Amino acid sequence: MNTESTPAEPARGTARWMAAAAAIRLSRRTLGTRTLGTIK
Repeated sequence: MNTESTPAEPARGTARWMAAAAAIRLSRRTLGTRTLGTIK
């Protein structure tokens, strides 16, 4: 990451990374419950 960019850049990148992590976590949880339900 470029630390010499504008202060908004790292914040935007962090927000995007957090959103991506949350989406991955949510989708993984949904896939996990769906798989468990199918196995059951």
